[in-house]
Amino acid sequence: MTYEHGPDVHRVSISFTKHGHDGVWIESRVNNGEWVALGADNSKPHYDTRPMIDPSLPEVREYRLRWWDKGIPNGEFSPIQKIVVVG
Repeated sequence: MTYEHGPDVHRVSISFTKHGHDGVWIESRVNNGEWVALGADNSKPHYDTRPMIDPSLPEVREYRLRWWDKGIPNGEFSPIQKIVVVG
């Protein structure tokens, strides 16, 4: 997972391996808030392009993934990954 930022891009790039599944279901939270669904993805990387809550303050984004098969998220969540996003 990497944070890509510059004049024309501000995004978190999330790489994953499907291990024979249709894809992954991705959830995220910001600064220990509520988990929100970012949706399913079947091609990598997934880009989180959500704007920052307050671009003048760094924020901690956390991500967890689970398998996505036949339109349904399934299995246990992956370990949580964290990244600090700055404006």
